[in-house]
Amino acid sequence: MKTALFIVATILFSTAAHADIYDEYQYSGRRALELARVQPATDGTVPTEELIAEINLMIGFGWQIMDLYSSKFEGCKDQFVQLKELSIDIGLLSYDQIDELYHDGKGLVKAPKECYRGRSLVVHPYQVIALALENRLVTDAEHVEHEMDEVIVRAGAIRDLLNK
Repeated sequence: MKTALFIVATILFSTAAHADIYDEYQYSGRRALELARVQPATDGTVPTEELIAEINLMIGFGWQIMDLYSSKFEGCKDQFVQLKELSIDIGLLSYDQIDELYHDGKGLVKAPKECYRGRSLVVHPYQVIALALENRLVTDAEHVEHEMDEVIVRAGAIRDLLNK
């Protein structure tokens, strides 16, 4: 009986601990969106240091969620590992390069379609960083909103999916 109670308590604690990752991811995403909405300076630039730092925090939580996701969808594991190995290089690419190579997984090993959910949690934020570095936050503001809103919502959907 004690063993059964311990197992149930462990499962409940584990689920609650993982729920924090999703909440932190979503919080960082919302904070990044606020930072991206900053009005540009007179020269048209937008301060990006704080935004990029917040998005990098978000990406860190995204990697953790991807690990949880690949524990349920094992067919995603190889693609996620490869994406992690390429993460330094991805941060140096343009928005268009990231979109072409990683948005749909074309530059990665083949994986089931459902891997898009997990992969997008880091690819979309990397795309927003690229837009910031390319000084396109203002001209592509609608796109920034779309990229961030999509993954903020998706993180909650992944949490629900994994906690079934």
